[in-house]
Amino acid sequence: MNRHLVIIFTAMGIGVLLLAMDISAMNVALSGIEKHFNSDLSTIEWVINGYLLAFSMFIVTGGRLADMFGRKRLFFIALFIFSGASLLGGLAQSDTWLISARVIQGLGAAILWPCIIGIINASVSDKNRGIAMGLILGSAGLGQSIGPITGGAFTELLSWRWILLLNVPLGLITAGLTYYSVKIKDTKILDEKIDYAGIATLSLGLVSLMYALNQSPFWGWTSPYTIVLLALSVILILSFLAIERRVPSALVPTDLMNDMAFMIPCFVIALLSPAFFGVLLYLPQFMQKFLGFSSLKSGIGLVPSMIVWALVSPFAGKLYNHYGPRILSCTAGILIGLAAFLFSLLHVESNYMSLIPGQIILGIGLGIGFSTLTTAAIGSANESRSSLAGGLVYMFQIGGGALGLAISTTIFTADGKRSIGGLLDIAGITASEGQKSAMENFVSGLGSKSDLLKEFSPQLSDKIISIVHDSYLFGLHDAMLFVSAIAIVGGVISLFFIRNQDVKINQKATR
Repeated sequence: MNRHLVIIFTAMGIGVLLLAMDISAMNVALSGIEKHFNSDLSTIEWVINGYLLAFSMFIVTGGRLADMFGRKRLFFIALFIFSGASLLGGLAQSDTWLISARVIQGLGAAILWPCIIGIINASVSDKNRGIAMGLILGSAGLGQSIGPITGGAFTELLSWRWILLLNVPLGLITAGLTYYSVKIKDTKILDEKIDYAGIATLSLGLVSLMYALNQSPFWGWTSPYTIVLLALSVILILSFLAIERRVPSALVPTDLMNDMAFMIPCFVIALLSPAFFGVLLYLPQFMQKFLGFSSLKSGIGLVPSMIVWALVSPFAGKLYNHYGPRILSCTAGILIGLAAFLFSLLHVESNYMSLIPGQIILGIGLGIGFSTLTTAAIGSANESRSSLAGGLVYMFQIGGGALGLAISTTIFTADGKRSIGGLLDIAGITASEGQKSAMENFVSGLGSKSDLLKEFSPQLSDKIISIVHDSYLFGLHDAMLFVSAIAIVGGVISLFFIRNQDVKINQKATR
């Protein structure tokens, strides 16, 4: 790798670090933000949700616009939006101000990510594409691992505001390095027009879907709100597909949607993501409930898996050149499924060291799987559509992860409620509906231990804690088995439906 490429990778790597660190660091800072603005959790959680919804809504559009108007040009615009919104968020004087800034940040990130993928893809040869994607996704793993540490350090030692303000100088450094190093041809495609109808239907459909999945654990699947939003998302996405087949300059061209060499890796990455999302939710809860970790320490407790992910991703690129995507993605699915299965075996006596084998296996699986499948999908697409392809891959990752997490959370909640009633009967404890509700909230992560114990006499404290711990583990067991099975199914699909020669043929066609 020559000096010129090193600078490009440094610039794009910092950009990826910004995006990855931002989410994981802000997660740790939520309690501090809640206290600062004297707000409540249901409001402050939109610091994360608003960002993710905006990101999910616009990432495909961002990729298409980058391909149409130039990746380098859109990169600078997106970086300006992201950094500017970070500055506004860092100076926020109210929770509404902060949430609004985060939504704008999400829009900037939705354009920035596919621009990074497109720039990297255009800067390297087909031979080095796997290594390039491995390095970039390794940067994402590194950002995920150091995000909780930097977020916790800023929140406790300085202020949560510095999490956002740090993005400004890093953004300036990234802009300078990109201006100096990136020399790709960056011209507007004059014969294509913006597909406004496609953008509107897909964006609104994705927002409806993501919001319904996000709120379904609280509303319930049979709630009118959940049903209406899910129905609306289906109608809008079906309308989008119908529009795309009729317009000449489609947001997602039909030849890309009909390309199985592209779509199958996207589908598989959607099946691997629920295990990753589930681990991010349930393992910190386990560490807090059973090991007595703080929210910061539980975030740091996930660092081993993220570091392994960051270290394995670049090597996965080299393996890709030797073995192709089929065997690697199949192996990744099995490893991720195995890791989730190990987490399903956790029990009351498990300590932190019990989490390490699963975290290491998960990190290896994520490092191999996400890098391999992203490279396979983008490598099968025409180079002129690489940013759009990158946006679509990430949309499948987020969408699959959110849907799988919503289903696993439903399984977890149902098992927890069912076991609470049974264990109370076995213990001979009669509990009111309010007391059962407090127990269910604690199991679901919505209530504190002190709030729970206020509902019962001190003599019952040990028994109640034992019951909610056992109920949590019942739910965790089945939720982890579900995401484990889904990941293994993804690995099996890879073995039978991803063909190495398809990727090679498509790569030759784009030269």
